[in-house]
Amino acid sequence: MPPQYVFEAGVPVFGVCYGMQTMAMQLGGHVEASNEREFGYAQVEVVNDSALVRGIEDALTADGKPLLDVWMSHGDKVTAIPSDFVTVASTESCPFAIMANEEKRFYGVQFHPEVTHTRQGMRMLERFVRDICQCEALWTPAKIIDDAVARIREQVGDDKVILGLSGGVDSSVTAMLLHRAIGKKPDLRIRRQRPAAPQRSRAGSGYVLAITLVLTLFTYRQKIASCQRWLAKTIRKQNVKSSVAFSLKYSMKKR
Repeated sequence: MPPQYVFEAGVPVFGVCYGMQTMAMQLGGHVEASNEREFGYAQVEVVNDSALVRGIEDALTADGKPLLDVWMSHGDKVTAIPSDFVTVASTESCPFAIMANEEKRFYGVQFHPEVTHTRQGMRMLERFVRDICQCEALWTPAKIIDDAVARIREQVGDDKVILGLSGGVDSSVTAMLLHRAIGKKPDLRIRRQRPAAPQRSRAGSGYVLAITLVLTLFTYRQKIASCQRWLAKTIRKQNVKSSVAFSLKYSMKKR
């Protein structure tokens, strides 16, 4: 359960599935095991207006009420909502599919808006973040790079970094982030025997990287060979022990 402070901080809260259930319980409602587990597609009917789903619909009932195509996955369900909440949407087997306290900006949904099967799920999440929480859309994928570079600088400080650069995606991206963050300080080492030159030229294309080429295949093979000899010896010992134990057991039975 979340700490009670979550509901006392004066900020909007959006509970999804179990999040809705714990919100209901902590604020005075009830949750019980359901006789009918819901897993998969469901269509919820919006019965009361709410800022969370206003103007959002997949279809309409005969009398004009909005319907939402959603994805359910729950065995328990809310059987009574807190006294200061209202029912926003329901299904035949789930009487409280959406609940809301508009004054406190608390919302709970029993389904999963984050999955693609809930067709209007992203619109609900955007509605909550942009309109209800009034957050600005300032984040872009480029922020990932800026954040990663800032974290590297904070963690590395004045130290130096040695990176084993294979030429694959992960190590190449790491190399470029290190280059942006700490310039010439990273020691980028390519650990392949052949083809080393293509990796070296590709990694350095358009950038000035301090790359040290290290041929380690011979050392690697030496280490592997010693491990293989040890393993073979160990297996032989185990086989001998097993054979002796079996022979003794079998001979005792014959007697």
